[in-house]
Amino acid sequence: MNQPKTGTMTTEMLLGQLERIREEKGEVAFNAARRGLALDLILKPNGDKFIQNAFPDMDLEELKAEAEKGKPATPASPEEMMLQMLKAQMPNLTTQGHYDTFMATFDVLRKTLNAYFGGNKAGGDNAREQLNKALDMAAKLPEMVEQFAEMDDDEKSEAAKAFTAPATELHEYDTQKRLLLELAAIESSDELEAWYATNRETLDSIVSKKARDEMFDAIRARRKALKAN
Repeated sequence: MNQPKTGTMTTEMLLGQLERIREEKGEVAFNAARRGLALDLILKPNGDKFIQNAFPDMDLEELKAEAEKGKPATPASPEEMMLQMLKAQMPNLTTQGHYDTFMATFDVLRKTLNAYFGGNKAGGDNAREQLNKALDMAAKLPEMVEQFAEMDDDEKSEAAKAFTAPATELHEYDTQKRLLLELAAIESSDELEAWYATNRETLDSIVSKKARDEMFDAIRARRKALKAN
């Protein structure tokens, strides 16, 4: 039998330790230790095979879902790090209009500096004019947002609604993480389909390609795992 990588411990040694816990501390302690061992092994190579053979009554998918929740968070992507920085350092950046203006201004600033750094003064001066216009727009944003906010929704254009809406990109990684945790706890195909229908609009609010791809890859993997049971 293939065994998980557990150092020098053999299957017999692990099971022997569990039996001693049962003898010395009782059934409750035994079950707690057994579950702790299973959670420790389930994500390791061949860990699921060990658990299936040693503890056939345990639900492997449920163990995997719980173990995944306890895994250290994956390192933030550059996109997520930038959004976290924006939320921390620019607390007044709250609407989609703010975010779009920031991104446009940052892009022009990048072009301005790149041109100057490359000795292209004419190109830098031209980009700098665009940068000044973008900064002028930023100065007008509070008044524009206030004016749009005072309008009734049926009077606003779709562009105006989007302009004053919360900045989608600033919150989508938080939304993605919440949905991933909910997804991991789903235990049946019917439950998954109901969850998907309920959260379809929220899923559509995740617009960045990387975050969206990760989310839907996880949904497909969960659907496949549940159908295999």
